[in-house]
Amino acid sequence: MKLYVIGTADFSSLFSRPNTCFVLEADKPYLIDFPKDSRELTKTGYDVKDLNSVILTHLHQDHVGDLGSYLFYKRFSESKKIELITSDKVYKDLKTYLKPTLKVRRPNGNRETLPIEELLTYKSIDNYSGPLHIEYMYTKHHVNTIALKITYNNKTLGYSSDTIFDPELISFLEDADFIIHEASFDRFKDSHTPISKLESLSDTFKSKLHLAHYPDELETKLHKLHEGETYEI
Repeated sequence: MKLYVIGTADFSSLFSRPNTCFVLEADKPYLIDFPKDSRELTKTGYDVKDLNSVILTHLHQDHVGDLGSYLFYKRFSESKKIELITSDKVYKDLKTYLKPTLKVRRPNGNRETLPIEELLTYKSIDNYSGPLHIEYMYTKHHVNTIALKITYNNKTLGYSSDTIFDPELISFLEDADFIIHEASFDRFKDSHTPISKLESLSDTFKSKLHLAHYPDELETKLHKLHEGETYEI
């Protein structure tokens, strides 16, 4: 697998860096969450015509980004539906989130709400049987949020998404080959993971650990991901 880093910003750094999201290349490219500006996709080296699958962790704006506009672009410019992979709870949140934006005017002049099924094909992780093997667990965050383990060709990517520090989540991620975990300051410990907690983990875990969703001023010796970087997993 190959990982392309679109952005690494947390909620406090959105004016300086793109929000945290990625392209994971396996049998095809998969977006993990979505940029706030769809134009970021043109910088990835992938043709946007090939970016048709999204794995969504949760519905905070710095993770769902401009997905709604992209769904319309795919449907009406390319006559395609996005493949959306997530949990049932997150999908329910997405339908509520997008509903006000789905009103369209038909050729006969009538306005109606476009069924979300016209824009995407939903694949629940619980029943997913594609080329990826995906495991998930809900994290401790403000909204329904999933951490991920994605395996392809015997290599596994682990991603915390947004979460407070949670030893159960660390145990869930620790057998992955490449681990991405969010990091923040102690003052945000009720919604995000203090960097001190990650710095205190075992050397084995830290050797595979890569930070994302971090503030501009965060200082640490742990490895930070940066936009535009590419990694082989």
